[in-house]
Amino acid sequence: MTKSHLLKILYWVVVISVLVWTVLSYNIENNDLLKREILLRHGIFMLIISIPSGLLLMFVADIHFSLLSIKIEGLKEVFFISLCCGIAGYIQWFMLLPWIVGKFVKK
Repeated sequence: MTKSHLLKILYWVVVISVLVWTVLSYNIENNDLLKREILLRHGIFMLIISIPSGLLLMFVADIHFSLLSIKIEGLKEVFFISLCCGIAGYIQWFMLLPWIVGKFVKK
């Protein structure tokens, strides 16, 4: 197994671990204020591991959902953010970045 494969596996392990941690924390907590803080923590962490593409994707998705009057809250939001930021971060870090670096190294 190469370092690249290990990094890809580690990336998805982190994304899934954060998702599971958030779902468990959210289901255990009874206080609504603390539930919102758990969701905020999840969103911030997912955006950090997928910046800048995850942030851009979440911005575009939020605009579309607002225009269509679709509300995603609670655990649905957690799964949506994990999916979007996970895929965006994967594409950014493991497909686009190596391609860009390869373009500059070849010159």
